Amino acid sequence: MTHLRGFSWVSRTISKEKAIGFLFPLMLAVVFALYNQNQYRDLYGDLDDFGRQTMATIIDKRVARYNPERPLYKHQMMVSFTVGGKMMRGHVQVTSDFYEKHEVTERVPIRYLPENPQIREIDSAMRDRFKKQNLTVILVFVFIAFANFFFVGERRQKNQADEIKHK
Repeated sequence: MTHLRGFSWVSRTISKEKAIGFLFPLMLAVVFALYNQNQYRDLYGDLDDFGRQTMATIIDKRVARYNPERPLYKHQMMVSFTVGGKMMRGHVQVTSDFYEKHEVTERVPIRYLPENPQIREIDSAMRDRFKKQNLTVILVFVFIAFANFFFVGERRQKNQADEIKHK
């Protein structure tokens, strides 16, 4: 069992608090990544696999503020399109670039699910936005993990040193 003795430095140098502070945010990052991969697949996988494409008319455009503390906005367009002879109407979220480039009454391609036309997209760049937002959250978890790893130990050592001084 000599191979285990080589790793005994790990248990001496890494406290439980440090290990938990490092591993817990990493586990959250993994869970978040898996959950969001599933969400992404739910949102866009069926559109890729079973979606149909047609033309839609932009009926209205609006920008909705969704964060009262700071200016964060959703750009939405109301579109109408025909599915099996039936007129469908609804809002679609788009990027600010798409919003600026297209005007009311303009016709744009739309991808929708035939069995549920409420699932639709007109701006494929929204997929990249979804991925970037998720990557940002994952990187924050990873940063927290490494910050905990490097600073929890230093803080603990400093507290222990302060306790020794006061004795």
